[in-house]
Amino acid sequence: MTFTAEDLELLTNGSIYYEACGPLGQRIDFAWDVYSDNDNADNVDKYKKNALNFLIYAFDLTETSSINTQLLELMFERQKYRDENSDYIPSKQPQHLPFDPAYLDLQMMTTDVPDTIQQAIKSKELLDLQDMHKYIIDPKHTRYLDTDERASYRVHIRNGLFEHDGSPYDTASMESHGRVGYAAYTINANGELSVFTHLGGADGLYHSSMNAGAPVVSAGELKIQNGHLLEITTSSGHYNPTLFNVHRTLEYFSSHRIDITQVSVRTQSNPAKVINTMTSIPLHPGYLTPATQIYKSMNQLLSEAIETIASDLKQFNENPLNQFIGFHLSQWTRERMHLAQAFKNELDVFRQSLNHCSSPYLLEVKLLQLTGMVKKYEGIQTELAQQHHKREPHDRLTRTIVGFKERISQLKSESELDAPKTAPLTTKMKKIY
Repeated sequence: MTFTAEDLELLTNGSIYYEACGPLGQRIDFAWDVYSDNDNADNVDKYKKNALNFLIYAFDLTETSSINTQLLELMFERQKYRDENSDYIPSKQPQHLPFDPAYLDLQMMTTDVPDTIQQAIKSKELLDLQDMHKYIIDPKHTRYLDTDERASYRVHIRNGLFEHDGSPYDTASMESHGRVGYAAYTINANGELSVFTHLGGADGLYHSSMNAGAPVVSAGELKIQNGHLLEITTSSGHYNPTLFNVHRTLEYFSSHRIDITQVSVRTQSNPAKVINTMTSIPLHPGYLTPATQIYKSMNQLLSEAIETIASDLKQFNENPLNQFIGFHLSQWTRERMHLAQAFKNELDVFRQSLNHCSSPYLLEVKLLQLTGMVKKYEGIQTELAQQHHKREPHDRLTRTIVGFKERISQLKSESELDAPKTAPLTTKMKKIY
């Protein structure tokens, strides 16, 4: 492979760390080509150490004893999907997304929107632009950045600190929504963190600017001091994040070793009225809540939902033949006995799979599977009931499933009005700005 002197100079003068040099994926590919080159050893060897250092930085690698193995695996995965998604970088994606971001071109989110993206928006795993911003704001008067333009606003997480151009990041001189020291941010489905000064006006930058109007995983504002995160706000009129999206942001930062124990979350309304295990401090404007309280409270709600489902299924399974869709075994033939046993076996396998659920989306997937399972056996037993001239039974388990679905839906509902009036206060999820 042939490299120009100008290209290689990026490695010697450190320019490869500068975001303005282009999208991170392109810089990773170039550094890898230099590091793995064996054709021009005499000319390239002296640049390989610098290329390696950049790759360690870009992938945020900490264990260097097996560095070559790690890089081979990471680059194999990147090259596998690069043609379909040039911005895909292994290990950067947010967790638990209900689709594979490796195959996703962000532009697809605003043109030919796949069903998986529509479902992710519906289940609140992605934030879509509010309708008023889709139709009232003319894209011609709102700066929509392409991949190259967005690259200069990218902020990395390295060793648990925010960095930009290879140095600790700081928002002290920035501004967002009139607040000095804060900067607007978005995290897209590729895990790309964009941070910028929020400027109004015809040529200004908005939250929608960073990803050209595409849905995002989270949005709001950050306050960062010398690489350390101090505060997150939910100020984004374009995307209107909820507490669930705050949780997703904290989950993403924590997974990249950001210390959230000293971080506060600023909201316009009081989250303590939504989840009563929190304690928020009233400010002007808004309320300030420790990030760890929000993170732990949401995790607790998720865990309780999982445990409730598992517990109810266990009770159902302990006496499956007596409870099987409302009939007693003594009233059924051998054929129905086999049907009941088959249902029990399938429920046993299902219950084991719940142990791997760690998000509302995954729970919803499981609940859909469970609903489908029940419908399947309902259909079979209805046919059998008709054959034996039995009245169609009342399905006890289905009523329980409906309750589960409502409980999970409340965790991500956009407003208190979306939750059933009978739901306990601790499981309601208001829209938090």
